[in-house]
Amino acid sequence: MKLPAIIGFAISLALSGCSFELKINEKNETVMGSHPVVVKPGSSVTSSSSSSGGDTEIHRYRSGEVIIEIKNDQLTVNDVRYGALAPGVEILVDHGTVFIGGEEREGTPMTPREIMDAAPEKETVIELDGYEVTVRPGSSFTTKSSVFGRQTLTVGKTKVSVKDDELFINETSHGSLKAGDTILVDQGSVTVSGERREPN
Repeated sequence: MKLPAIIGFAISLALSGCSFELKINEKNETVMGSHPVVVKPGSSVTSSSSSSGGDTEIHRYRSGEVIIEIKNDQLTVNDVRYGALAPGVEILVDHGTVFIGGEEREGTPMTPREIMDAAPEKETVIELDGYEVTVRPGSSFTTKSSVFGRQTLTVGKTKVSVKDDELFINETSHGSLKAGDTILVDQGSVTVSGERREPN
């Protein structure tokens, strides 16, 4: 069955305060707590979650490779801290540059230890094409896809792919796999069945 050209489409799924959205746009817009958020360029895949408990309120939003977290009005974008936010102030992430209330703001990169400590999930363990994959830190933003025989797992900013028993981490080959191998990606360091793997 042939379909006419699609100008725009959206698929949304909401469950327990989480959502997943697929759409075509030059920018993505959302609201995180009291803060309007714009990400340029937009992405075909976005996801969001919110949680609160006691004195802690956390909002997370992903647009493609951009991951934004607002925890008690403290802003983090892609593991870079941008400090406190005034109530209701707008956030713009434009090709990686962060603007708050219309003014560019410099950030402070988090250390590997801070990234791990701040991760909502310390690790994510998922089967991919018959291989057990562990990614540290883990993420609530996790997707799996299969395109032309290539199996891909995306955990936060880490992308693990397998095609014809060859391992790819963030699109870079890390050699071949054999039956029963286990894969660990620990803050960028790749280990297969206990042995360190370097990019090919």
